[in-house]
Amino acid sequence: MTSSPMISRLFFIVVFLMVHPAYGGVHYQIGVQVPEGALRSPEPIAGQTKIRWQDSSEFVCFYFAYNDPSYFWDPSRNINRSMNKNKSFQPTQGRMELLSQHPGAVWQGPILKLPNRGQESFEFSFILPQWPDRARQQFLFHQFYPQKLGSCPAEDGGQGLDFPNAEFKLSVLYPRRWVMTTPGFHNQNEIRMSGRNATFNLSLDHKVEHFFVDKIPVTIVYRSKYMSRAKFYLQSFLRQAQGMLGEFPFPRLLFLETEELEKGAIPGVITMNRPRQAGMRLIQNDLLNWGLWQLAFYTSQQWFGASLQPANPQDGWFFRGSADFIASLLLQADQRIYNIINSDDGRPWVLFNHRQSADLIASILNILKPENALTDEVLKTRISYFEQHNFNYIRHLLALRYAYWRDREAFMAALKEFTETYRDRNVDQRTFITFLHKGSAIRQKLAEEVSKWWTSSAWPDFDLDNVDINESQGERRLVLKVDQNPAFRLPYDVEVTWGDGQKQSIRAEATDKIVEVKIDGERSVDRVEINPGREIFDSNRFNNHNEWPDVVFFPGNADTIRDDAYTVVWFPFPSKLPGEELSLMLSSQIFRYVNSGLTILFAHVPSENRTGYNAMFLTDLPEYSLFTALSAVQDFGASMKGQRILDWNVTRSNLLKSTTDVTLGLRFRYRGEIAHSAANHGTSAISLNVSPQSWSSCDFKVFGIYERSFAAQEFSYHRSFGIGNWGCRLKSVGLGLRGFWGAVEERGTPPSYVRFNPQTLDEGRMRIDEPVLTEVPRLWTASVDIDFPAYIPLPSALFLLPRHSRWRLFYDYGQGLGSDEIYEDFGVGFKLPFGGDVVGKRSLSLASLSILAVLQKRYEGKKSSSPGILIDFLGKL
Repeated sequence: MTSSPMISRLFFIVVFLMVHPAYGGVHYQIGVQVPEGALRSPEPIAGQTKIRWQDSSEFVCFYFAYNDPSYFWDPSRNINRSMNKNKSFQPTQGRMELLSQHPGAVWQGPILKLPNRGQESFEFSFILPQWPDRARQQFLFHQFYPQKLGSCPAEDGGQGLDFPNAEFKLSVLYPRRWVMTTPGFHNQNEIRMSGRNATFNLSLDHKVEHFFVDKIPVTIVYRSKYMSRAKFYLQSFLRQAQGMLGEFPFPRLLFLETEELEKGAIPGVITMNRPRQAGMRLIQNDLLNWGLWQLAFYTSQQWFGASLQPANPQDGWFFRGSADFIASLLLQADQRIYNIINSDDGRPWVLFNHRQSADLIASILNILKPENALTDEVLKTRISYFEQHNFNYIRHLLALRYAYWRDREAFMAALKEFTETYRDRNVDQRTFITFLHKGSAIRQKLAEEVSKWWTSSAWPDFDLDNVDINESQGERRLVLKVDQNPAFRLPYDVEVTWGDGQKQSIRAEATDKIVEVKIDGERSVDRVEINPGREIFDSNRFNNHNEWPDVVFFPGNADTIRDDAYTVVWFPFPSKLPGEELSLMLSSQIFRYVNSGLTILFAHVPSENRTGYNAMFLTDLPEYSLFTALSAVQDFGASMKGQRILDWNVTRSNLLKSTTDVTLGLRFRYRGEIAHSAANHGTSAISLNVSPQSWSSCDFKVFGIYERSFAAQEFSYHRSFGIGNWGCRLKSVGLGLRGFWGAVEERGTPPSYVRFNPQTLDEGRMRIDEPVLTEVPRLWTASVDIDFPAYIPLPSALFLLPRHSRWRLFYDYGQGLGSDEIYEDFGVGFKLPFGGDVVGKRSLSLASLSILAVLQKRYEGKKSSSPGILIDFLGKL
């Protein structure tokens, strides 16, 4: 229920008189006039500010946030909308312009450097960052004014920005019917607040409520019905967090349900973006607890990220991991929300809790980035945040989870003292370890063990090597032999389940390789497991117990992602690719957690009554940056009609251990024809894949392979090809270029499939819908793709991302070298991602429907303007 203006005003007057502190350092007077048009489309907003300070330095610096390309980077979430990996999903970049003249001004990117005069007045204008596809009814104003820095940053950018505490007085003129809220005190158009920065929110047709959580005054602004549940748990989270980390670090809290994903870690402000799709709102906030998971994280962020801030941007992993660890504890206190599936109405149909999500992320990181140590031996972050993997924070979270298991009382007391000691200060991981070293013996031990998690790329791996029962002098003893990763030895728990169902737990030290347990009477042993509660992350849990692993199916009897069992996932879908008839596909994947898996694709072509398969087994050796794959293909697709292939691949990634990803591969292949055994033969191949780090809004990668035949009776050949891909995004328009070159040198008469089919998507990729083209011994092709926003107004209830839909223009040209074969196609298309907005994250695309209309084509001496259609869900077109 919306509070009346009089109640709201009295509420904030009382609160301000109670908690308003006085600051003698930096003083701001800010005036802003927000016209109606600026809230409907990207129009400039006028502002003036006068800043006074006491500072004896020769120069002072001011930060213009909207002019910073990395403004949206959130060090505690590693989310950066302005540097999104999927560069087509971009909002309009905000902009700030300085209108007044300032003698001696020097610009250093978004930072203005001026001689120190003790005070400065600025006239400026700014455009709010926003999406251009719809009018909004809510805007968050944060860092919209020139901000004085505590010190001018180094020119190399190797330090964080220091925003000193200040006193703010704001006068905001805004359109009628809009409502202003703020984490400070406001009376009509005036705002007074203290802290590192000033923030306010304008909303239209939103509900506004005020309440207290203990002594914390809270204002909530929202529209959706799901916020009542969030409001209930916010109160619980705040009370728990204060018990763990000390008093709430800000005088007041503003809780906003926003229309877009906003910058996080704002002092005194929690934002939760509201998905535009009604279905996604229902799933994340009603069927799932995802929204509450994010709320728990945002609550923790008020301590780690807003109060304690990064001294250096590259140390963001410390804050994100710390906030996520606290969020896990907040959720664990209520098992109804600790699981991702909402269980308010009973037992959830899928079990997947917050601890499991952390373990899953760690396992994926171990595969994608085997060299994932966070710091060097002196605890300095190893690489810049632009080069860090999005999941690297998880190593720190697991380090804190281990410390919590090791000595819960001592660790949580230390964490609370740390947050209270360094409130409103810039810190880093070295600050934390130094703080622990100054404490008791157990704190010093925790400091050493947490540092070990940071400095190592190894992971714990407990192995129950042997279970035996010894009898001596009338006494029976259970003897367990336990091995560990020698690079990462830790204490551990052992749980014994006896035949009568009773359980017994034993704590073993890191040096214990043999664990003995006395057996009472004639008891039998049912099960033995290391670390059954999974408090310590284990990189391989298949060897933690004395039983054979289970096999489960999804859809089917699987109710969770098992880290110690095999899981079979299956689903059907249609496909129509170049030169092929409509196919019915069935995908099935067998996972050994995430470390390895068997993928099988079945394809049935109804018009030909033909069924084929494509199977691949993949496993990895992260400690060596190696992947190995075994695959078998038969009668799968037009290019493999009547053929079979058996492959064994070994790939070495991260070859140079640099920002340029260089991958070397070796492959051995058996290839033959189902009805022609004389064509059976083997090949060996070597491949190289080079992907330099993306620069600006462009990326580039090349791939090459050389293959040679052996064990053929009547022929031999060697085959090589290379592919280059280059893509750039200029504002909202994407440009992609692709080049292919391939050649086959033949002796005798090898099968025609060793040559190049121009329609093969992994090679020539001529998008000619039909017919199936003849293979050629030499081929080159070039492709141009242009895409631009479609912004199709589809219903928001659907699981679609029309904001991210793209119109496509494509043109392909190719030639069979040494022949007169010319290939050409041109057309238009459409790409529509399926998915939705995710609370606290970017939009999630689960699949993309690509439909291309081939308007013109030339092949094998023929030209045709007869339109054709290509359909794809796999992203190959």
